[in-house]
Amino acid sequence: IARAAGNTNTPSFSVYAGSHLSMPDDDTWYKTIYSNEQWDNGNCISQGSGTTDNRFVCPPGHAGKYMFNYGGHMTFSTGTDAHFAMKILQNGSTLHLDMWAINHSQHRGYGQWSTVIDLAVGDYVEVFTQWLGYGWDSTSLFLYGGTNCKFQGYKLT
Repeated sequence: IARAAGNTNTPSFSVYAGSHLSMPDDDTWYKTIYSNEQWDNGNCISQGSGTTDNRFVCPPGHAGKYMFNYGGHMTFSTGTDAHFAMKILQNGSTLHLDMWAINHSQHRGYGQWSTVIDLAVGDYVEVFTQWLGYGWDSTSLFLYGGTNCKFQGYKLT
């Protein structure tokens, strides 16, 4: 997509999980916590653990199409089979749900997705994570912290 004249792809942001996200309950959606900020041009995303944190909010004067990238790295130490899912929501409604199966001895999986979303001023976008295990101990399962667990976005037009 070509950039419109004068468009600088802002606002834009890149955040990642600074620590592991424990996910003790099977078949439960957890809000993904992004505690580290790489950049935030436009002051459009906040970190923290509150219900309104870790979401991009379209600022005044910046309605339009946005590219979002999100991904995660799941790891566990017991069992051999699990499904890991991430979903991106706009104003609380699921837009995209992505899942992958893990069935190997390495006990880890990584996924990354991108999507374009048309936003109005005040719309918000956030990411949730879930796992589905099959009867094994979940106390060792978590979303791995670090730059592999990220949420990024920028304005296209």
